[in-house]
Amino acid sequence: MPFLFVMVVAIILWRLTYDAAVSDIVHWDGWEVPVDWQHLVGHILMIGVNDQHSLNPPMWTLIFEMRISLIFPLLVVFCRKFGIWALPASIIVGYVSAKAYNMTGGGTGFYVAESGLGAIALTLYYVQFFVMGILLAIYRETIKKYVSMIPFWFLILTSAVALLIPVEALSDLPY
Repeated sequence: MPFLFVMVVAIILWRLTYDAAVSDIVHWDGWEVPVDWQHLVGHILMIGVNDQHSLNPPMWTLIFEMRISLIFPLLVVFCRKFGIWALPASIIVGYVSAKAYNMTGGGTGFYVAESGLGAIALTLYYVQFFVMGILLAIYRETIKKYVSMIPFWFLILTSAVALLIPVEALSDLPY
């Protein structure tokens, strides 16, 4: 219901503010896509293919969260069964699915696929991050124990160094 409410607000704002005459000046990106009933249904059903997120661009992440929530219990069982080995397995699956996504022609960035196959590949790519979260939850006590042994000055120093790394230095890394 909150998502539907936000979508209704986005549609109302689009109808009240969008003007094709000034779209070249304003560049509201996604709002330049014509909206029809198929487009609206794609937004509400969170299809996530083509421009089915243009009225509310941040919803791309909700699409993956919804898809992965459907298999989340299986991911928890997988992580409990294989323990820490679930992490490298999920990273390999993520890498392979990213390659598959690019081989299928990709989509608009690494957020919205152009086909159902691309959407599956993208969803599998993002599974690795959920596996990391599950493992953090499973091993939280062990992690807290080891992190508490690190000197505070070292944590501050490494945090400061990490903040000084320019984003551009990381932008060329593959995925």
